[in-house]
Amino acid sequence: DADGNREKRTVIKDCLEIREVLDIQETAENEEFRIYPNPTVGNFIIEIPELNSSYKCYKMYDVNGVMVREKRLSDKQTDVDIGDLSAGIYLLKIIAGEEEFSKIILKQ
Repeated sequence: DADGNREKRTVIKDCLEIREVLDIQETAENEEFRIYPNPTVGNFIIEIPELNSSYKCYKMYDVNGVMVREKRLSDKQTDVDIGDLSAGIYLLKIIAGEEEFSKIILKQ
């Protein structure tokens, strides 16, 4: 698409379009950290190359706003297991001092 995300489209009988997200590109505003793979089937990594004491934790929410994960960030790479969660869209928030950074996580 226009944002650089990769997707596969299938059109069935000119009325139904099915899209499968293949990859989500990182935006420049959140270059402080990376999330991969995204979409994921069970695990993803939060990578913060310049990890310092301002990075406190991550919190993950489902589409209803219910927190489903929370953990302190202590390493430059944090493995997050969401294998037990249902397929869907989740919001990941990284807390860094007074700032919060958000990313969408797609669980397939």
